[in-house]
Amino acid sequence: MRNLHNLFFQELALFWKTKILPVLLVIILGLTAYGFISSYQYLGKTIEELDAVKAEIAQMQLETEEILEIDISELEEYVINALSTFHPNNGYKYALAILATIGPILFGIAGALFIGTEYSNQTIKVKVSHFGLSNAVFAKILALLASIIVSIALVFIAGLFASRIGWGLITSQEAYSAFVCEADFNLNYRMLLTPLTGIAFYTYLAFFIALISKKSTAGVIGVFIIPFAEQLLSLSFIPQKLHLYLLNTTYQYFAGWIVSPSMLTTHVRTPTVGYYIFIVWLSVMVGASYAISKVQRN
Repeated sequence: MRNLHNLFFQELALFWKTKILPVLLVIILGLTAYGFISSYQYLGKTIEELDAVKAEIAQMQLETEEILEIDISELEEYVINALSTFHPNNGYKYALAILATIGPILFGIAGALFIGTEYSNQTIKVKVSHFGLSNAVFAKILALLASIIVSIALVFIAGLFASRIGWGLITSQEAYSAFVCEADFNLNYRMLLTPLTGIAFYTYLAFFIALISKKSTAGVIGVFIIPFAEQLLSLSFIPQKLHLYLLNTTYQYFAGWIVSPSMLTTHVRTPTVGYYIFIVWLSVMVGASYAISKVQRN
């Protein structure tokens, strides 16, 4: 047990030293920042459109010398919806939704590289001689899980900070003052569990493919191709459709987000059932990787 404990921290350190995890975090946090910047620009455009409509109505009233009753409440609600992204109690939801959408592919690539490079560099032989392949594989699985959890926590914190910065910019401008809204801090376990289950599954899927083939490229190709192949199947319990269903039912998508709800449908009764099915899929992938490590020769 002590050997496994030490090996886990070695693998976690390796994930950082090989630059896989730092690069992954930079990409994820960079895309999160891009999402907030893009949404801020979108908000500015919606305000400009609303101002243009108001100016046009005012011009028409001058020309006709009549008071025109034109309903622009729908456009105003759209502005409020776009502005809601930046409320301090909403920003973390946006950041987590971005992570849950792009994370499976990015972490899948990382998972494939994490085991595949061990074979290409022949370093796996050293670990096998000291700890055994099954222990090395299990330690990597735990290190990947820990990295995913840390990434979710960092993105959550980044979302909080980004929304506070954006909210400060918005509330300091008179143009937005009429649209300032309120929102409750209603973080629930599903907002954290949805990215965790989706990312973990595709990470372990790519890891398994790279492990069984002893090649990183096989795992990377697999994590790109398999989700597209899953869309062709009408089964509700396949991971890709489950993940999209959980995304749709977990997050409230505001106007101007760089991610959007999926049009794919599934017939899973409730999100809770979806999580249970995902746990089964995760158990299958982890069990398959461990089983292969027991019989595979390095």
